[in-house]
Amino acid sequence: MHAINLWKGISPKQYPNGAVVFCSDEFAEILHPPTPLRGRTYSCGRQFNTSVLEDAIQSQLGPVYGVIVIAGSDAAFGKVQGLNASMASGPVVSVLGSLDSHIAGRTRRGGQSALRFSRLREGSELAFLRKVAERAGMLLTDVSGIIVGGKADMKQKLVQELPEPLRKQVLCIVDLPCNASADALDLAARRAIDSVAECEHAGVDCVINRFFELTLRDSMSCYGEMQTLKAVEMGAVEHLLLASDLESTLLAKDGWKALAESYGTLVVEVYPTSEQGAEFCKSFGVGGCLRWPLDSEVLEEELVDAEEAPAEALGIQAKTEDKDNPVPSLEKTLECASGKAFLLESSGASAAADAEIERVSTSTTDTINVAHTAELRKETLEWFKAEVQHVLDDTSAAEAVTACVEVVLADEVTSMHEVSEDLIAMVVAEGLPEELALELMRRW
Repeated sequence: MHAINLWKGISPKQYPNGAVVFCSDEFAEILHPPTPLRGRTYSCGRQFNTSVLEDAIQSQLGPVYGVIVIAGSDAAFGKVQGLNASMASGPVVSVLGSLDSHIAGRTRRGGQSALRFSRLREGSELAFLRKVAERAGMLLTDVSGIIVGGKADMKQKLVQELPEPLRKQVLCIVDLPCNASADALDLAARRAIDSVAECEHAGVDCVINRFFELTLRDSMSCYGEMQTLKAVEMGAVEHLLLASDLESTLLAKDGWKALAESYGTLVVEVYPTSEQGAEFCKSFGVGGCLRWPLDSEVLEEELVDAEEAPAEALGIQAKTEDKDNPVPSLEKTLECASGKAFLLESSGASAAADAEIERVSTSTTDTINVAHTAELRKETLEWFKAEVQHVLDDTSAAEAVTACVEVVLADEVTSMHEVSEDLIAMVVAEGLPEELALELMRRW
């Protein structure tokens, strides 16, 4: 009865993001989620289903960063979220592991053996640094950046030993007065907040600002799944913006990223940690900044009736009403077994979801064809590079010619006739047979 009374007292005005109701025989509680709910869910089991709240919290915390703290005798690794300066709770650090070194202390004694002791210590130090760098490469995968902290000059030496991909991800180096430990990881994360905020502002925030500016100009931006998908397939999108909590009806988030990569489009994941980021996630979800203007009529697609769209193929679970087993009323549902969780979707969310489904204008076959075409073109370029290398007997020259050819072929604005002429002229100028260019065009 407590749960029924709570449910009846829910008002969309009081819970604009929706409501989460947890109830059992002895417990009843209602929560307001930090981000808008996207659907209605009922879960009945021995434990409460808190996945919706966990996902919302992860979205609020923002991207994951790696942290490395190193001292003369040890090193610690961790990941941190919540480096947004506006978060009162501060960063959330998880410890991944640690390493101990066996580096001998510095000494001024030893007489004639002092130099030998110094060389041995430097060798042990270098071996430890390389071991830390190797462990960092194993632990700090899929992070948005890396923070390095420590005492003295060990942290600078470590950065030099990091693999090139990790070295490019280093956002800042902070000084710490303590040895490597869990507390040191937390201190390093707190001291890096300002530096990370500057990097985020210079990166994601600038792209979001540019997107909003381009929406005020005709033909320089795209938004919505269908419009953005078509623009990406045309190679016209420079930056693809994806909401962190995106629930696409066309492609999964990994699918969007793979498609963007095949067309040389940069992907920017937007978190609702700023005012404009929250506005993008709420109003757009998917959008893009264009490389060149596109007429809006070019991006328009013929809408397909939702009933004709292959729901299973698109990853949408069809929900039909069973007349023999209708959906139980709220009261009967609440009287079910003990651990339950109810999600009341926010006002207008259901209508928005239905409208989004109705906007589906391409079938899964089209999406599969896009990926298949990209794979075939990649194989074609590999074939062309092998042929050029065979003719010129120079690997570097073959790679350079192939890169130039790929740029010419990626031009979807110029007519195919002009592209063919430019391609033939380029191939002949490099001392290659014209037949090779013609075969490349046929395969492409």
